[in-house]
Amino acid sequence: MSKKNTTGAKEFLDTVRTAASENITFKDYKQNEAALKKAKISELDAGAKVCIARIQSLVKELKQKFVGRDEAIECSIVSLMTGVPCLLIGPPGVAKSMILSEIKKKLGGDAKNFEYLLTKFTTPEELFGTAKLEEMKQGSIIRDTSGKLPESDLVFIDEVFRGSSQILNSLLTVSNEKIYHNPTPIHLPMLSLVGATNTPNSDPDLEAFYDRFPIRLLMTSVFDSDENQQSKSSLAGTLLKKSAEIRAEVRLENKSNKDIRCSANDFRLTKTFLEKHANEKTGAHAEFSKLFTDLRKFMKYSDRSMYQLYLFGLGYCALIGKGGDNIDMQHMGRIFEWTCDTEMAQQRVSQKRLESATDVAGDRRP
Repeated sequence: MSKKNTTGAKEFLDTVRTAASENITFKDYKQNEAALKKAKISELDAGAKVCIARIQSLVKELKQKFVGRDEAIECSIVSLMTGVPCLLIGPPGVAKSMILSEIKKKLGGDAKNFEYLLTKFTTPEELFGTAKLEEMKQGSIIRDTSGKLPESDLVFIDEVFRGSSQILNSLLTVSNEKIYHNPTPIHLPMLSLVGATNTPNSDPDLEAFYDRFPIRLLMTSVFDSDENQQSKSSLAGTLLKKSAEIRAEVRLENKSNKDIRCSANDFRLTKTFLEKHANEKTGAHAEFSKLFTDLRKFMKYSDRSMYQLYLFGLGYCALIGKGGDNIDMQHMGRIFEWTCDTEMAQQRVSQKRLESATDVAGDRRP
């Protein structure tokens, strides 16, 4: 790296903007990460806007591809933007895994993907790699992580609560700290952990692990969702058409990647930018803190989740074009509805949001 960190950051951000103008991915984020973390928000702003625009383009395409799955797409994408783990809760067949597969297909820059369905018989070797024979002879267990979770950018774990205690204990540090002990700590390239489950957790012994997923999105059949205003017959026709299109694409081998929308590094740079914003005290910070405190009276939010939810809220606002000076609780507050694992809790949170918005509007009147 050159002379000063901020100089290195400026040079790197110039390459980011150039890459975007040529619709190619940029590299070397890891080598410049320290400089970027020391840069000022104003220095990161232009580069972050380029990355966010590419992510928005990806989201737009995904929404056109999936019927009635806007929230699941937004939750998954913002999870990758912020590093905040996200849990998709819903019955089989509601596109939980397919959404993540489509995101992976659209990422350039050789992004690595790891998907796995947990069972009570899943072994550490399946997720983290087999132990190296030579090291075992010396009395150490060091795993060959090639092609496994520790080397992946996108990680999707289906039926995430079905693993053994040994698996879930390993995933505890993986999910939030993004560290895997092999046996020395390895900092993972993983953007975020996105999990899925058919039903919410009801096992008190798994509360600590469940708390690692502050974002919990309830998913139902598109035919049961209030979000879809089409008639059932029209909706069925649209769903059939879109499903056929997705499967036709899957069958195409060696598909051209000219339609690259963004890379894993776009998400990494965006996260660095959002973390800078999260550390600044603003009006949105104060309003968020108040709403979090009010909701905590009946929601089981842990202390750890407060910063995570705030960062996720900043990411959501940036994704929908309401970031920076445009942030307000009308938009940011929506993410609290994505922390509920029952419809009853969702209704209570929604009602509290409306009451809070009314109170804030009253306080702002001259």
